[in-house]
Amino acid sequence: MHPSPAPPQLAWTLLLLMAIGLAGCRDPEPAPPAAEPVKPRKTLGKTTRKVLRLADAVAAGGVPVEAGSGESGGIAVLSDALTSATGQIGGIAAEQALRLHEAEHGQRPATHEEFMRMIIRPGESDGVDLPMLPYDREYAYDEQARRLVVVEFQRR
Repeated sequence: MHPSPAPPQLAWTLLLLMAIGLAGCRDPEPAPPAAEPVKPRKTLGKTTRKVLRLADAVAAGGVPVEAGSGESGGIAVLSDALTSATGQIGGIAAEQALRLHEAEHGQRPATHEEFMRMIIRPGESDGVDLPMLPYDREYAYDEQARRLVVVEFQRR
């Protein structure tokens, strides 16, 4: 007696099981990189003399913030307003120092290094203390416009 051929359903079932088995042998997809943990910092009553070079800040993912550009609603509007006001207050002190420097030297500092040495003056008692911004924002010196700006790092 000859063995009977396998029914078509059995052949398809075997093919399906082989396909599932082969699919299970692949390496699993790598997990997406974990987001950096949020590191809030105390800002009320705190000051800083940390000012980044704008080109470096943009290369690191920063985006210059224009005053009042928040597109959020509710309580976030108040938070954005406070952050914007804090940045503007810090900008006023730096702007005044920049104007005095311009009156004395005929121009504003051309480089970030000159801005830090002549205006912010880290380590000196007569330097400019800027109000601390929230963890996702930093001050930066725009060498093209020769002014202090606030930069937001949306990935923080």
